[in-house]
Amino acid sequence: MKITATLNIANQSFSGVKKHVEHDKKINHSNKSIDYEKTQFNQTKEILNSDDLNQIKKERYQDQFEKYNASQKKSRHISKMFKNVNEFVKSKEKTNSFDKTGVATFGNKQNQDELLDGKSPDEVKNILIAESKGMAEYADHFNERHQFIKVARYTTNVDESTPHIHMQMIPLGKTAKGKPSMSLNAALKAEYQYQTGSSTVSYTHLRAHETHANLVCRLLLEKKKLG
Repeated sequence: MKITATLNIANQSFSGVKKHVEHDKKINHSNKSIDYEKTQFNQTKEILNSDDLNQIKKERYQDQFEKYNASQKKSRHISKMFKNVNEFVKSKEKTNSFDKTGVATFGNKQNQDELLDGKSPDEVKNILIAESKGMAEYADHFNERHQFIKVARYTTNVDESTPHIHMQMIPLGKTAKGKPSMSLNAALKAEYQYQTGSSTVSYTHLRAHETHANLVCRLLLEKKKLG
């Protein structure tokens, strides 16, 4: 059986979907295909906790935060100063969220139906456990393979029509001027250069998917260059 895996990352904070992806029966889900008898095989794990994320913010944005506050203080705009680096980062999330929501899908409904067709309840259980474990291992080792995109948290879903995993992802790219950026494109560009050794990426749109061990960026030719 041929299985295709895809990874889609949206510029949407994971906090907006966190409860939804854990398939709590108390929540009214729009997805009616959830099989709650299989929800027990889903796995949720926090790889980077709140302290880890706060440390990333401090390491990346502390300098900008201090310079901004110093500038406001010099101009006597005390009311515009931020109390801490977390507050400063939040102010920058108007166009780009600090974290992103990633969904990696493995196969499709037809693949899953073929895999489970004719199987006994115990066999179905073992297959779902194996799928969930495999996706969890994929996420557990993601940060070892990548420098500029990190997974902070994930939930596997094997209780829907297609096995997939939801991930909270942190982009760690930089702007053209070398400043920390929340942009997904900047992170993908940096990851591509890290993985391939290429010094430039003269394409404006990046589409990413993963092979067995490496992030591969498919570059779609457009007129402008990545900034």
